[in-house]
Amino acid sequence: MIVINTNGSIDFIKKNFDYMTSEAYYAGSDDFLDVVFTGHRTKNRLFLIHKPPKIRSTFTTVFRGKIVATEDGCKITGRLTKRIADYILFFIVTAMILFFSKEIMKISYNTGLVLALVWGAVMLYFLFPTPNVKRKYEDFLKRIIKGY
Repeated sequence: MIVINTNGSIDFIKKNFDYMTSEAYYAGSDDFLDVVFTGHRTKNRLFLIHKPPKIRSTFTTVFRGKIVATEDGCKITGRLTKRIADYILFFIVTAMILFFSKEIMKISYNTGLVLALVWGAVMLYFLFPTPNVKRKYEDFLKRIIKGY
């Protein structure tokens, strides 16, 4: 869970979010494949993704959050998740791996067990964001709050 407090107004945060996630913000980029933050906003709900702007990256971490008013300003709260299509794809592949592991375990118990354990490690790596990814999103959200 990411929570960032500010004494700025909700309208200021919305304006900065819209500008800093627009294509105009990165218009001077010299590389088509630069990794940038893109996203969209619906009222106070935020969607933010860190990827090359024109490429569909599988298993990219996304920020889903909202802007909430507080007594002395506002705060941005949200979670780092994956896209729903990524979860669906992952669980289909997991079901296939488990089926094949079950069949392989009939032949050789150790091989099927190793396959299941390796897939479990891969699952943990892809489904949960690393601290470095979380820090990148927090830094970008703090830049939005500061307005640059």
